[in-house]
Amino acid sequence: MFSLAQNGSVLTERDLGAKIRSELLSIISAEHKVTVDLSNVQMVTSSFADELFAKLIEEIGPEAKSKVAIVNVSTTVRTIINEAIFTRSKLPQ
Repeated sequence: MFSLAQNGSVLTERDLGAKIRSELLSIISAEHKVTVDLSNVQMVTSSFADELFAKLIEEIGPEAKSKVAIVNVSTTVRTIINEAIFTRSKLPQ
C-alpha cells in the first residue's frame, strides 16, 4: 500500500504529483498493481490530481482499473480526482 499522507495532508504541487506518479509506475511495473491510500489526506488541488491520477491513468491505459486502487479517500478529494480524470480524457490527443 502506498500512503499519500507521507507527503502531507494537503497536496498542491504539480511537481509532487509527477514525482509520485513516477514512483507508482515503478511499483506497477514490478508488482503489476498498486493500492493508493489517501487516509489523512484532507485536500488535493486539481493540478496535483491531474498530474498524479489523470496522467497515471492516461499512461497505463485501459488496464488502469485493474492496476490502481484508491482507498480511504474523502468524498471531496474523490470528486477532485474524478474531475481531473474526466477533464484530461476530453483533451484532444
